[in-house]
Amino acid sequence: MRSLFFALLVANLVAGAWLWLQAPMDVVREPGRMDLQIEPGRPRVLSEAGLARLRQKAESEAAKAAAAAPAAAPAAAPAPAVELPLASCIEIGTFSSEAATRKIRGRLNTAGLGDRLTVSTVDKLTRLRLTGVDAAGEAQVHVILRDFPKQEMVHCSEAPESR
Repeated sequence: MRSLFFALLVANLVAGAWLWLQAPMDVVREPGRMDLQIEPGRPRVLSEAGLARLRQKAESEAAKAAAAAPAAAPAAAPAPAVELPLASCIEIGTFSSEAATRKIRGRLNTAGLGDRLTVSTVDKLTRLRLTGVDAAGEAQVHVILRDFPKQEMVHCSEAPESR
């Protein structure tokens, strides 16, 4: 029993010495956060009034940013129309979820393009192909794809071969 006690005591001392000697040189795990702080060595305790001032300051800065945003938005919003050749066949995206596929198919049906639509699914990824699409239909597809920013429209001659 006594030998077990001494063995555990020695093991505890060895583990403690190892942890003490293996301490990291930089005790800050996220040095980038320390760089972002204004006065990292000086902690502050806020009163209710100080907290209210900070909240009011943040709200006023957010209001200023919101007021400045509409002035910049019209310059960024109307993007110039991309001139694309007349498409007779286009493929849309690679959808991995059934819900997104149903949503875009519904939007295409609403736009009057549903009768030109064929669907191909390979490895649980769905690709939509529209045939007989004129320039107006292609413009409608561009408008619909704004709600699906990760998906792209490709002309069939540029599209990868479907299996």
